Parts: sequence; structure tokens; C-alpha cells
Amino acid sequence: MIDEDRGKPYWENRYAEKFRKVRDAAGVPSNVWSMDSRAGAVSETVEATGSLEAARDLATHTTTKTTRRYSRGDGLEASRKIAEARAKKRT
Repeated sequence: MIDEDRGKPYWENRYAEKFRKVRDAAGVPSNVWSMDSRAGAVSETVEATGSLEAARDLATHTTTKTTRRYSRGDGLEASRKIAEARAKKRT
């Protein structure tokens, strides 16, 4: 991730500092961290596609084991979509 002010990768906690400023200015509760938005994106990708691999690629994780830790959904919606796709293929 590139720091827009410096045009270089973020260093140490600079991203977290910027996130806190934006979060506070937007009135988002302080118990919401930047990693929550990352986990949300991973979870939504898994739910929408049924693919842990797609979420892994989005998050630029090396392994799906790491991605699975970020995925906070229960998998119900993904399972439903997969079941519907399988049923559709049979007809």
C-alpha cells in the first residue's frame, strides 16, 4: 500500500495513524480498526464467490490458511450459492 503523501510504501504505524484520523472524523466507533475493513472485504469475497482462493488473491495472502483466519462469515451464503449452481448445472 502506497502512502499518498510520500509516494512510497507506508512505514511502521503510519497507515494505522491515518486510518484513525479518518475513522474519528467520520464518527466511526473507536473499536473499529483498519483490519476490520480488510476482514470484511475477505469475508464478503468468500460469501459472494464461494472461493477462498479468490479472497486469498484479493488479500494478497500467500496461503488460504491465512485467508481463512480473516474470513468471518459462517459460510452459509457461499454454501447456498454453490448448491444452487450445482442444481442449475443438473437441469
